[in-house]
Amino acid sequence: MTEKSPRRSDEIIDELVNYSDLNPEARYSVAFPAGDFYECDELFWDEDDNGEEFEVGENGYEDWPVAVFHITRAIQEASNPARYNDWLSVSRRHMPSEVASDGRLLYSTGKGLFLDHGRILDTPRTTAVALRSSRSYNSHALSLCSRV
Repeated sequence: MTEKSPRRSDEIIDELVNYSDLNPEARYSVAFPAGDFYECDELFWDEDDNGEEFEVGENGYEDWPVAVFHITRAIQEASNPARYNDWLSVSRRHMPSEVASDGRLLYSTGKGLFLDHGRILDTPRTTAVALRSSRSYNSHALSLCSRV
């Protein structure tokens, strides 16, 4: 079943992170539209903003969630601005075409989002649910990212 309207990228990211919270040992397959495909073993939450264009508090400033995946193997490589050494930064700026975990589809641009509050569904969700939640940074993972 193809989605009739595009899912909000932020909601998809929130759901992937919720899934990771419930399944800390999960392994992931992440594919992008350019054809690059990665196996990953860790996912944590971060956030990004358009601070290069606006100051905090300025009209037009936004921030949004980011799911950061640790790459264990690049199956098919392509030029991808979301990749930083062994890390993939997935956000509204760099959305994958498909994310699966341990053989189960979690998200696909063609089929939809198969998560609700982090739990896998048999069929894609048909209604949007606001799931914005506050998260703490994973300081160890962020320190690793800042070294690259």
